Amino acid sequence: MDKSAMLEFFFNNNSFNALVQEISAMFHCPIVITDNAFHIICSVSSMEYEDPIYQTAISHSKLSEDTCIKIGNMVEAGQNHFRVKFGENDLCVGILKNSEAIIGYVLYLIDTDAADIRDLFFCEGMIAKQLFLERYCTSTSISTAEEILTDLLNGEYTSEKIFNMQIAGTFLSHFSAKRFAVISFSNMHDFDEKHITVLQRCKDCFHASHPFIYKNKIIIFLHKDHSQQEIKNIAHSLNLNVIVSDELDRLFNMNKHYARMCSIEDYLCKKNKTSYVVSEHAFSIITFLMQLKQNDFRIDNKISALLKHDLKNNTEFCLTLYIYIICNHSLKKTAENLHTHSNTVLYRIQKAKEEFEIDTDNPELHFYYLISLSISLLELGYDELFIL
Repeated sequence: MDKSAMLEFFFNNNSFNALVQEISAMFHCPIVITDNAFHIICSVSSMEYEDPIYQTAISHSKLSEDTCIKIGNMVEAGQNHFRVKFGENDLCVGILKNSEAIIGYVLYLIDTDAADIRDLFFCEGMIAKQLFLERYCTSTSISTAEEILTDLLNGEYTSEKIFNMQIAGTFLSHFSAKRFAVISFSNMHDFDEKHITVLQRCKDCFHASHPFIYKNKIIIFLHKDHSQQEIKNIAHSLNLNVIVSDELDRLFNMNKHYARMCSIEDYLCKKNKTSYVVSEHAFSIITFLMQLKQNDFRIDNKISALLKHDLKNNTEFCLTLYIYIICNHSLKKTAENLHTHSNTVLYRIQKAKEEFEIDTDNPELHFYYLISLSISLLELGYDELFIL
């Protein structure tokens, strides 16, 4: 091993990932770096590694519980370099330290018996130094992943760049959960009684879901291979309310999803829904309409007059007009959707045109009418129309 070349690379590059890639190429083997809680913060491989345990660990950004226990037992026994079984293969494990404190582990996925142990220690020293610099010197403060996520949900990060600086050197920098779920309790007493059980159930059922408490709710991350049916089972057995987010394109956008999910929770609470497992996607139209209403969207005056008539007389003019427009002005299809005689539909449409002066023949007004009618129908209680 050319240590001079490695040192030159180390001093001329500030990238933790680049350093790991260079060491992986030198030893001709895939390398995985974890923090001291076995969360994967970097993985480098120049070849396809099909082992399912490895693939699950990489996609979840955490080693399997069995592997974590094996490594932990060897560390407790005082071992500095050792082998553990990992799927169909063995892992060579090295410990990353700052002074005497363990800050992570390096896992070599191919036999390194041919390597000089002194070369391994040398490279691990550089990895540990670079990890320490990236994690503890580039971040604005030393925070746990849970604290970072809490700050994110609180809106503490003014830009994604600042957020990315904060998560540097943590597993969050490579975290790619597909969705997250917000689990809420009916009241504070319910939270006090059940939250420990819920946390444990989530850890047992969903590997690397990283459950944490935020404002008396439990938030868990869901990976592609996690079963949403299992969430329903937990929710029903413990009488919990659960909202599952849309797909997370970037972790930084988590707080935007969370804000919409809180709006859904408020909506369901007002509707006296006491037990549910729903998706953010299913209520996306309703949250959009509620946001328009909260921002004082100006409903068309003629539609507003039609709404007042429906509220006062318990009629269905707004509903009929809405269905009529989305059915492309087909009386037959409108009648079928409303389970109403076509003559009744014709009467309502004519009255809307003549008495309320609604111009259904002007296509430029259709979108404005539909938005105005949608908000009106929410007020009239036709919410089911907008739940996907």
